[in-house]
Amino acid sequence: MVGWRKGNKLSKKLNPKDVIEYHLPGGLINITESILLEYSHKTPPSEGLVYWAGTKQKEVVNITTCIAPRIISNQYNLTVDHYSNFRVVEALSKSRLVHIGQVHTHPTKWVDHSDTDSVCASFKTSGILSIVVPNYALKGILPLTQCGTHRFDDNIFIRLSNKYIKSHFKITNEKDFSLIDLRNE
Repeated sequence: MVGWRKGNKLSKKLNPKDVIEYHLPGGLINITESILLEYSHKTPPSEGLVYWAGTKQKEVVNITTCIAPRIISNQYNLTVDHYSNFRVVEALSKSRLVHIGQVHTHPTKWVDHSDTDSVCASFKTSGILSIVVPNYALKGILPLTQCGTHRFDDNIFIRLSNKYIKSHFKITNEKDFSLIDLRNE
């Protein structure tokens, strides 16, 4: 397990010229917050993590599923159990979903990727998201612009600009979302 520390802060935030839209049900955000808050309420508080999955249709990414893997965590870092990641991939395959990204917490208001976040991310596929929620998610995820939303492109996680997030991430009233909970396996 590698310790938590800030990485090199990127002064430039990415504002891609793509037309990708990310649709995210408000209820899925509630599930995500609920799980992350379970880790924040431990003594001492711990970082938490969930994965998001869904479907991609041309330029629309529908985030429909929150996957809670088994993790080992403490105040400044976390590790996803290897067997749990195997189960994540298995669940994605059975459900015919694609992995959209991960959402994890930091202990402070700092929401850039640490060196550990970038090096130890379990999945690094072009376009995958990594959302860093400040202060152990004690103030929630919304507005999403308070978080650090990063995308893996050109072999590196780069933080998306708030302008991009405001125009490309849509919170919906969609009722079709689910949780796959692997924490107790």
